[in-house]
Amino acid sequence: NYYSSLIYTAFFKGRFYTFPGDASARHPSLTLVKTDICDAVGCTYEVSALLGLLMMARQMVAHFKEVCVPKILNFWRTYKWKKTLTEKVTLKRWEKDFQLQDVHRLHLHDEYIEMIIQYGFVTLFVSVFPLAPLLALINNILEIRMDAYKYTTQTRRPIARRVSDI
Repeated sequence: NYYSSLIYTAFFKGRFYTFPGDASARHPSLTLVKTDICDAVGCTYEVSALLGLLMMARQMVAHFKEVCVPKILNFWRTYKWKKTLTEKVTLKRWEKDFQLQDVHRLHLHDEYIEMIIQYGFVTLFVSVFPLAPLLALINNILEIRMDAYKYTTQTRRPIARRVSDI
């Protein structure tokens, strides 16, 4: 699903196009696929613009979700808890940490999937968008910093579990 718009634009857009005056265009058929056509130079510019937009938009949305959403949830949880108190209470550090957002079970899986999808964008379409590796590098540097901030200030420490192997 992540690559479908890029693959369509790069490989299939303009391949099945029929002109309005063609005889085959006048006869309706369920098997005849009519799509839009690329520019005269090809679909390279469209793939490049689409990839740049997808990479930047996905990065911005992911960064917002990783930093702002836990911060908002922690603020809301603390606000609701403070409303239930009748007197001011001074909490110890471990009690404050307990109010933070719990780390879900597959949190590292989501981080790896995000990197794999980004790696796919870079390796598959680097020839049409040469700035993709630079955007990926900038994203990875920001991702490291934002994950460090998220795991140290916005989430609880994960509970250690015993496993049989790696």
